[in-house]
Amino acid sequence: MFGPDVRQDGCARPQGIFGLQHEALLQSPWVEDDTLTVRFELEVRVPIMFESIQDPRQVNVEIPSATMAADLLSLLDTERSSDVRILVDGETIKAHSLILCSRSKVFDRLLNGGMRESETKEIRIEDCSALTFKALLRFLYTDDFSCMNEAMQKQACDDQSSSSVSSGHQVTWLQNVLAVSHKYALARLQAWCEQKLCGCIAIKEVCSILCQAHLHEAKQLANACLDFIRDSYVSVIVTEEFGTLAKEWPEVMLKINLFMAGVAEASAASAIEASQRVSSKRKRGE
Repeated sequence: MFGPDVRQDGCARPQGIFGLQHEALLQSPWVEDDTLTVRFELEVRVPIMFESIQDPRQVNVEIPSATMAADLLSLLDTERSSDVRILVDGETIKAHSLILCSRSKVFDRLLNGGMRESETKEIRIEDCSALTFKALLRFLYTDDFSCMNEAMQKQACDDQSSSSVSSGHQVTWLQNVLAVSHKYALARLQAWCEQKLCGCIAIKEVCSILCQAHLHEAKQLANACLDFIRDSYVSVIVTEEFGTLAKEWPEVMLKINLFMAGVAEASAASAIEASQRVSSKRKRGE
């Protein structure tokens, strides 16, 4: 029964109230002084999820938490079954080719592409500190960003002999991680760096961060920098960092000018190509 006008057989033909037509209803004890009085009981069901109702016959077995990340990290820490040596900053780190190759297509090409590393099983890293690369390896094994935060804190303490992380040290460290994550095609770690660097954008730092974003194809970070420059243009253009862009980063300077003028980069292909040619000649010392 869905209401007084719906019969038990589901037919929706009106039947009056409680089966009474209007004339009979007026003569019934339900109506006094042209007022219909009805008594009813309302039951409210407590919102209980079906999954929370346990069968008394079911035994509650405690399921241990996941340990895969810890188990893989143990392989790295103990060097058990390692088959690759990584030489970085005067240190030798032993790792596992299967994990490296499965996590990074760059490592996969190094170790399985017929290059020298595929024969020697030895990788030389010359553009990254040992502390940063160790943190990167721990991320590869665990997919957890906590190791990156710990490494950043440790780097700051080593540089400053203090427990605090200054804005300048944080920006420099994150830019280094951005570079190495881009080099080894670690999209998730690069996105994390972009997010962290977005929180570091300030008057003095925005030009440096924008240059790194341009260099390492960090488009979301670059857009955040351009938005900041537009909103704080008067303050940014008087800084020393902005003054060096035209000579040291002409492509970035052009990117800023296009953005401020509201011109899409796709419409300025000839200007961008010319800027790239100038940059290439400058790098070659011509």
